[in-house]
Amino acid sequence: MTAKVFQSGNSLAIRLPKSLNLSKDCAFEIAKINESIVLTPSDKKWENLFSAVESFQGKLERTQESAQEREWQK
Repeated sequence: MTAKVFQSGNSLAIRLPKSLNLSKDCAFEIAKINESIVLTPSDKKWENLFSAVESFQGKLERTQESAQEREWQK
C-alpha cells in the first residue's frame, strides 16, 4: 500500500486509503524511526506495547551458568 504526501494549507498531509476502514475521529501517535513513519492509534498504545512484549517471551531468556570460583590474592 502506498500513499503520497501533499500540501494542505501550510501543512503536509498523507491521504490514507479508505480500505484501512479508519473512522474520521481516530487519533494517532506519530513516531519517526530512521526513515520510517509509524502511526499507532492513541487509544491502543498500551495494548500494542503489551502484545509486542508478549511476542518476545521465551526468545530473550537464556540459561545462566553458575559463577566461576576464583582465588583472590591477598
